[in-house]
Amino acid sequence: MENKIFKARVGAPFKKEDAQKIGEEIEGIKITEGSLTPELVVKYAKKKTNFLNQYFEWDDTEASKKWRLQQARNIVNHIVEVVIIKNEENDVKAYYPVITEEGNNEYVSRYEAITIKSYRELLIDEMKTTLENWIKMLRMFREQ
Repeated sequence: MENKIFKARVGAPFKKEDAQKIGEEIEGIKITEGSLTPELVVKYAKKKTNFLNQYFEWDDTEASKKWRLQQARNIVNHIVEVVIIKNEENDVKAYYPVITEEGNNEYVSRYEAITIKSYRELLIDEMKTTLENWIKMLRMFREQ
């Protein structure tokens, strides 16, 4: 296997120091299977000796609760609000995920995201990071 360097993106659901090992495990699945799918990752992670195993919830009751929370996130993240700008309808995200001053993860309305300084700054920082990542990817794809 080619020596690749793997790192964790901001907000990763695993420890930064585990990123290299996780990347190698995933790369190994891709090489072994000839493709990479979530189903294959779970198949390999089921083995208790596999490094990925620790990052999955194997208790079915707890996993189903977490899955429903993920479904709720997916629903909230896909609701848009129609906003009129210069007499034109625009679909914009209705709710934004933020971390409150108390450290809780919550969704706030578009209005709150814009008017509450701490939320606005957090979301602008996230947008900058996302934009920078897209620019890097664009450069990478153009250069190939």
